[in-house]
Amino acid sequence: MQQSQTANAPLLAGIRLKWAIGLAILVLLAVLIALGIAVSDGFRKWLTDSIDTLQTQGLQSLFNGIRYGCILLLGAIGLSLTYKILNFGNFSHGDVMAIGVAIAISLNDLARGFLTSSLPDLEPSLREIYGLAFAFVGTVLITPWVAIAVDRILYKRFRKAKPVVLIIASFGMALILRSLVQVIWGTQNQGFGQHISVTPPLSLGYIGDKEIIVRISNQDWLIIGAAIVLTLLLHFFLKYSKLGKAMRAMADNTDLARSTGIDTERVIFWTWWIGGALAAAGGFFLCLVFGPFRLFNVGPQVVLPLFAATILGGIGSPYGAMAGGLLIGLAQNVLVLFIPGQYNPTAWQPAVAFALLIIMLLIRPQGILGSGK
Repeated sequence: MQQSQTANAPLLAGIRLKWAIGLAILVLLAVLIALGIAVSDGFRKWLTDSIDTLQTQGLQSLFNGIRYGCILLLGAIGLSLTYKILNFGNFSHGDVMAIGVAIAISLNDLARGFLTSSLPDLEPSLREIYGLAFAFVGTVLITPWVAIAVDRILYKRFRKAKPVVLIIASFGMALILRSLVQVIWGTQNQGFGQHISVTPPLSLGYIGDKEIIVRISNQDWLIIGAAIVLTLLLHFFLKYSKLGKAMRAMADNTDLARSTGIDTERVIFWTWWIGGALAAAGGFFLCLVFGPFRLFNVGPQVVLPLFAATILGGIGSPYGAMAGGLLIGLAQNVLVLFIPGQYNPTAWQPAVAFALLIIMLLIRPQGILGSGK
């Protein structure tokens, strides 16, 4: 009994230290805020302005954060799955998402051109919807094969290599994919060229003389609904299907799974397929909301938020990736409301997200739903 307590002492001391560091950070922030209120008129003005902004724009930012979080979680789930099965962080995942965006744009242009020439009397709004639907289905079915090709060409050769070797290889593959996107699709801004109609602004009343307005587009409802459906499908797949159970078994212990007769290469194949499909879906919605943009820049712009979401939720946990994606999306859209307008709050969004990540790592390094293994 005494030996057990002695063995657990370092672990308990480490946990206490992490919580002490997190508590110290919160106390320091509280002290700084209290001092600012006491001595600084400018600080009091900033606090008053921030509260006003939060009251009038908070709901809109909250909804925008949920929307962006839904996009991130789709990409982060695939990243988390590949880490859990193959035990390395895939830095080319963001560029696979970029290829998904590029394929979707090309398919949308192809569908719209075909519908314009073959059905000239079709309403423009229906033409846009059909084109986007074709682009979504097409990119979700095609992009996974890019991820599988990358695995067969590169990663399969390093199955028994150390994780650091695979991480370095993924950096190189990210650069190759980025260059291919630039060569094939060019450097100009590209997007879908149209958007689903925006619903009228919704007034939620007044706070003082300021009206609270929330603008929610059909794209927003589409993204949130699709993210819910896709995550539910993934949950039931992992929990109840034979392949899903094999994936969970391999994630727990690859050698044991192989010894019980599980075809590990088949599991890896479908891991890449699912990760690529979800990345393509996330890329499609990213372009639907934030496009047009330079396609070769999509990869480096999304890969760090994807890793932040994965680590925050618990690296290797698909459900943690969902939670991490939502938290990063909310942090980037809500917390920047406290930054004065003259300092360009949008530019601070990555910093706010990674500050949240650092605090989480200090308090709970394994992430929200991580196992700590």
